[in-house]
Amino acid sequence: MRFVLLIYLLLTSSISANYYDSDIDGVEDRLDQCNDTPFDVLVDEFGCGKHSTNVKFTLTLGTDVGFDTLDSRDTTYNFAFDYKINHWHMGISNSNYIGYDENNSTSRELGDIYTYIGYEVTKANYTSIVTLGTKLAMAKETVGTGENDYYISTQLEKYSLDASTKLFGVVFYTVTGDTPSLKYEDIFSGSIGVGYNINDKYYTSISYENSESIYSDTENFQAILWTNYYVWKENNFVELDYMCGLDTLSYKHMISFKFGVTFE
Repeated sequence: MRFVLLIYLLLTSSISANYYDSDIDGVEDRLDQCNDTPFDVLVDEFGCGKHSTNVKFTLTLGTDVGFDTLDSRDTTYNFAFDYKINHWHMGISNSNYIGYDENNSTSRELGDIYTYIGYEVTKANYTSIVTLGTKLAMAKETVGTGENDYYISTQLEKYSLDASTKLFGVVFYTVTGDTPSLKYEDIFSGSIGVGYNINDKYYTSISYENSESIYSDTENFQAILWTNYYVWKENNFVELDYMCGLDTLSYKHMISFKFGVTFE
């Protein structure tokens, strides 16, 4: 069967200039999650041996700085850990806050912890991820609600317009925990955008972000986000983002920097 497949690919290569299958297993390289499969191994629809396991760990560290003017700003220090096995994603993340006022005095707060589990579906020209998650309340009410939240999200990631241009979007629904004295609103939030692969190392995107408020009488959060992602070594990457707030309550500017490493 593999020999017949090889002959077919050779015969059709002249009319399939954009089709690449470097390990000749019948799965196109851009969809192949195991792109060095030996020739004599039967593969599944993702190009992996039918008894193989595709495992990936990603650790990300970073910081965000939000400000209207540099004299008064908030800084967060973040970490995130994602574990992927085949189609499943599991992860945990946390942020710690440092606030600066015009007198350069600081306040420090522990942030909430977020955990999630998600399932990824990959098709010919798109990837979709459905995620269930929870916020474990660790922060004081000065920077959080003080109660646990639960959320579900549906993410359409990297819908391909062509080899380099992608559309993406995500919708969240969050069930917000109430306190004995306050009832918070359950909220929808989401984003939609377009991304472009400048080359095999540099990806950039721009998106519109919108989120309802947990307070019934408060306007929605709105922003434009510009993301830049660069792979500077085989398993290392950096990300630099700029967010411009569009509503009257959020910071006018936020700059984010992240460093990540992937283990496979």
